[in-house]
Amino acid sequence: MSIYIIKTLAIARTLVGVSLLAVPLLTSRTFFLPASMSSTLALRLCGARDAALGGLLWSASSRLSSSDAQLPALLRPALMTGAVVDALDLVSVGACLVDGSVNVVPAAVVGGGAAVFLAAGVWGLRGAKFGGHGYTQVQ
Repeated sequence: MSIYIIKTLAIARTLVGVSLLAVPLLTSRTFFLPASMSSTLALRLCGARDAALGGLLWSASSRLSSSDAQLPALLRPALMTGAVVDALDLVSVGACLVDGSVNVVPAAVVGGGAAVFLAAGVWGLRGAKFGGHGYTQVQ
């Protein structure tokens, strides 16, 4: 059911964002990314972005139940924004791989994460658009 995918995506995105904000060097090592003190700004900026997107998605999906017929007004733009960000992350990972600024393993880990987040967001949008399990707003 895509409602669970949407909620899981919101939690995962928020956790990644908060971890990048709070402990950027440790989190980057978890993703096999070489990082230094000078790169913590960029890591924290990415963390702020993901924490904000995760919070927005959680807030927009907080009144959903599995019997909803349509999405609350803010959920579709939240899912679309996340999907665009994840697609741009994939393009960025590819560009870094091509120019040699990142090795294959970190590119696979970060790119794989972006691909999973993108697939989950598209799945949430697809479920909302094409039926399957609809959405109902809880009163």
